[in-house]
Amino acid sequence: RRQFHYITNEFAFHLNLKSDGFKKGDFITWNKDLSSLHFNIENRASNPHQVQLELQGVAPGEYELFVDKKIQQTLSIDDANIHQLNFPLSQAFSKIEIKQNWML
Repeated sequence: RRQFHYITNEFAFHLNLKSDGFKKGDFITWNKDLSSLHFNIENRASNPHQVQLELQGVAPGEYELFVDKKIQQTLSIDDANIHQLNFPLSQAFSKIEIKQNWML
């Protein structure tokens, strides 16, 4: 449960966790244009560490990464390349949200 791929005729979207995993039994949700993603991850290291998440296939724009409702990172996406996100994880499970910020 480390990878998620969503491929249609219009786009190919990919999420890849390098060390942790998506929480078993929980949903990965997104809106139609991929401007908002929600999922939960589980800490497989059992100790605090940095999560490495690869993101590819969202529309160009400014995005914000939230971990447990706290903003961790703002990123600018202008191409279809893989984008690396790193953020701290200290709990057994954390709620992740990546959403496009139309105001930036």
